[in-house]
Amino acid sequence: MDMFNFKGVVFVLVGKIGSIWLGPWNRVRLMTWKEISIISKKGWEIGSHTMNHYILTALSPQRLDEELFLSKKVLKENGYDAISVSYPGGITDHKVVEVARKYYQIGRVAIDLGHWNPIVNTGIVNRFALKSFTLSEKTFSEVGLKTLLNDLRKQGGWGIFLIHSVVDLVTRERDHISIDNFKKILEIVKESGIQVMTLTEVYQSFSSSFSSDSSIANYDDKAFYWQRILRFNLGYVAYLLTRNKTLGQVAKKFLFGNEVGQRILGLISRS
Repeated sequence: MDMFNFKGVVFVLVGKIGSIWLGPWNRVRLMTWKEISIISKKGWEIGSHTMNHYILTALSPQRLDEELFLSKKVLKENGYDAISVSYPGGITDHKVVEVARKYYQIGRVAIDLGHWNPIVNTGIVNRFALKSFTLSEKTFSEVGLKTLLNDLRKQGGWGIFLIHSVVDLVTRERDHISIDNFKKILEIVKESGIQVMTLTEVYQSFSSSFSSDSSIANYDDKAFYWQRILRFNLGYVAYLLTRNKTLGQVAKKFLFGNEVGQRILGLISRS
């Protein structure tokens, strides 16, 4: 990023700083306060990813408030006045937004449906449901990224790219991206001439285009909500119980790769 003079946003899992994050297929060491300080001094924005990475829509009102307030408080005590929050799992609803707006100015969700257009933010956008797209080994292609950047130009909009981790060797973790492909992404963005900004810079520059409406139409949909929840957790639970990666993959696909699963989602959406 320094080579291209790009600055980004790091959403900090405040309650787990410097610890080991156990993913479905591997372990990842999270950033330390020292590492956070280094990138902050380079101009990066520090945002909140809550305290414990709980799915906020599933929490009681008290726990929901604690996750959003305490992460804000701890960051501020360490010198970072975060104005942005990234919802764990990319999931939110109007109740989460009502609490988030007490402590933050911006909220970021995640689109992970295998296509590009939804991440283009145009016109008046809900500042507590800013769309983003995960760039990973699963979703990245040079043609796809170039197409998206052209779409951004044509529509006069902007987009957020979400990258969970950059690794030396690609594992089966779906959100990783290799160092080589990360460099390709930066090169493509640089060649496009599109300006790269932090969320705070975007918010300050285009404040008139942001709405604080608490209604999140796409994220109150029950089928969409449960699909995100189950994809997020089902394979992980199976893996923890069996330590069998193959079974974990089968479990993740169960509700989404067959007729029974689609019927279940249909019942949920109509309930």
